[in-house]
Amino acid sequence: MAVSLFAGRPRPRIRELATQAAVVVVGTAVAVVAAVPDLDRYVVVLAGLTVVAAVAAAVLPWRLTGTVTVLAATLTVLLAGTLDTSDVRPVQAVTDAALLMLLVAVLGAREDRSSQSPHAASVALRSAPARAVAPALALGAGSLVAFTAAQDVVPSVPLVLAGLAAAVVALVVAAGAHRS
Repeated sequence: MAVSLFAGRPRPRIRELATQAAVVVVGTAVAVVAAVPDLDRYVVVLAGLTVVAAVAAAVLPWRLTGTVTVLAATLTVLLAGTLDTSDVRPVQAVTDAALLMLLVAVLGAREDRSSQSPHAASVALRSAPARAVAPALALGAGSLVAFTAAQDVVPSVPLVLAGLAAAVVALVVAAGAHRS
């Protein structure tokens, strides 16, 4: 009689460890991308708090720790964007936006996995490509915002309106994706 290495409970434990590691890795990536190349003291402190919050969210099964992690990561990105005016900041802002969406996704997976019983099943209402459309649209709108913010010219009315419209679209699409 053959004995399977993964018989019983170890496979769900491996998935849980993978989601915990993903929370820490993505939270750290947000902090690092936001903090470099201009290592401002306040940004570094917020980045450190983001990493600590990500570790806490990975270890503790509370939704509050995930919320604190997202808030700390968002504040780190916003403060870094405010204090650093380098030429690479728009690219970093778009990268951080993508990482923040990924952070919310892995935190959601972590929180869903910790609140389910081992025998629970989840059913997706839409296919994976359909679920990816909303974040892709939000990221595209965020890229337009970063592009308009990086312009060296005096902002014209159409440029400002395009940036505001893109920001509103990004918020509406992201909120719609979160509900479904």
